[in-house]
Amino acid sequence: MKQKGKLIGIIAIVLLLLVCGGIYTAYRLHPENFIGQGEIITRGEFAAILVRDIPLDSSNAEKDPPSFSDIDGHWSEKNIEALIDAGIIDSADYPDGFHPDDPITRAEIIKMLVRAEGKDEEAENTQGHSGYDDQADIKDEDKGYVIIAREDGIIGEADDNKIRPNDPVTKGDAEDMVDKVKPKPTEPTPSAPAQTPDAAKPSPTPGSTEQPTPAPTNPDESKPSPTPTPGNPGGGSGGGSYYPPAQVRFELPETAHTDSEVQVMPIWKYMKRYIWTLTKTAVDGSQQPMELADAVSGSLDLEGGTIQFKEDGQYTLTATAKNARGKETVLSKQITVYPVIDLSFDLPETTHTDKSTTLTFLLDKLYGHDITWTATKDGETVKPDDILDGTLGNEGGTFVFRNKGEYTLTASITDDTGRVFTHSESTRVYPVAGISIDLPAASHTDKTLDVKTVLTESDGLSVTWNLIKNGEAAVLADEAEGSLTDEGGTIRFKDKGVYMLSIVCFRSESVGRMKSWITF
Repeated sequence: MKQKGKLIGIIAIVLLLLVCGGIYTAYRLHPENFIGQGEIITRGEFAAILVRDIPLDSSNAEKDPPSFSDIDGHWSEKNIEALIDAGIIDSADYPDGFHPDDPITRAEIIKMLVRAEGKDEEAENTQGHSGYDDQADIKDEDKGYVIIAREDGIIGEADDNKIRPNDPVTKGDAEDMVDKVKPKPTEPTPSAPAQTPDAAKPSPTPGSTEQPTPAPTNPDESKPSPTPTPGNPGGGSGGGSYYPPAQVRFELPETAHTDSEVQVMPIWKYMKRYIWTLTKTAVDGSQQPMELADAVSGSLDLEGGTIQFKEDGQYTLTATAKNARGKETVLSKQITVYPVIDLSFDLPETTHTDKSTTLTFLLDKLYGHDITWTATKDGETVKPDDILDGTLGNEGGTFVFRNKGEYTLTASITDDTGRVFTHSESTRVYPVAGISIDLPAASHTDKTLDVKTVLTESDGLSVTWNLIKNGEAAVLADEAEGSLTDEGGTIRFKDKGVYMLSIVCFRSESVGRMKSWITF
């Protein structure tokens, strides 16, 4: 039994060593398979994933010397070389070495996947706006690839509309992008034929000259010229280079307003020169050219821009693109710009039920629309006709508030686009206080007077008593004994004379006054 137990233990150890050795060998040859979906991947790991998924044969891909000195002996060397042979990795993108163990960025992956689709040449000749909010973070040489990748669905919408081109990528995100690629059929890269020193160079096409890349007066002219397509090779007797026609694409909203910003995001392909032009539709239907700087705030360039139209009207924005041969491609988009309707008006902060208010609107500033008036009283919705004496219409009107309260008037217009313009003003309406004083017409200095007052609608009002003696202002306390309140009181005048006693009720302004004369 002991021998049998020992044998089983030895077998278990051997099996364990074999399993561990197999796992180690698998990890050493394919470490990309041991990375979690949420982990950041390196260039070497992505190269292995891409070679596996395209797929490419990397068995004989090693070179001596290697394409990059820092991949010599690296576990992913064959994968990297296979991608270089397939034109998916461009050595020019990595002048300082490939650094296979560094994290790979989203922009690097996008470039490799676009090349895997066979669209490297198209991407090199694509410019403009990617449609992402972090467009400025995308390197100029990468923008064409990002545009193509978005067109092909390799990348798509983001919650915050940002691509984050320079961020590292997780394995899961990388594999999602790879899964959306439709790789072109792979062909072995032909070896360049050996040439002897005396080998004749191909003669130029008679009557044609090579198109040099001009100095970049437009930012786009630093891009390479379109290359001849395989079906139309350049050079050789009787041949000619084929230059694809320029392409341009952009969108405009059908409508806008003079206070709204319009973002123009063009995409250009095979374009060497471009120009933006603008026309405005006149009353007779003709198109009148306009300078962009005169018609809009903002500007348009290679990547478009954000503009705001200064005046209402119907406009046509045109992008003209020329290819390397000067052939034009023209795209025009129309937009109708509506005015912003100003419904501003003022109400006094406070008013009274005996004061009229006048509002005025210019009909031509309403652009043919009718004003809808609404109102609230003390927070409750009411009909304007129920609270006002007078009229309110498109031209405004003159009216009086019937009763006290807190009021809000609102003017509204809905234009042809469905946009609602509103303006509201509030006012506090006070009643007119009623005041009366009961005094005898004459009295004597030895007689006490009962002063009686009657106040109506006086809630919250302050009351003061004033006195005039023989035509001059006097102080009541100096001229009479006793005191007066808002309900009156008892006083006795000390000296003879002609007195005028008045009561004033006020809030922030005088709202009630009553005078009474008495002679002594």
